[in-house]
Amino acid sequence: MQAEYDGVTCVAIYMLIMRFSQKGIEELRKYQEHMEMRHPEGDLALSYGFDEGTIGSSWGGMVD
Repeated sequence: MQAEYDGVTCVAIYMLIMRFSQKGIEELRKYQEHMEMRHPEGDLALSYGFDEGTIGSSWGGMVD
């Protein structure tokens, strides 16, 4: 019985962490879109790996 409770707790914590990280990625994506609208010439330099991170977030994680 204790193992079942531990398993449920573990899954619940995992889901909370994934939701938190997904929301962070979404906020960064929105910020990137905002900055691209402000700099339509394409001269905006984002940090290395940002685009790969936003593309990789579409793996099917939790979405509101």
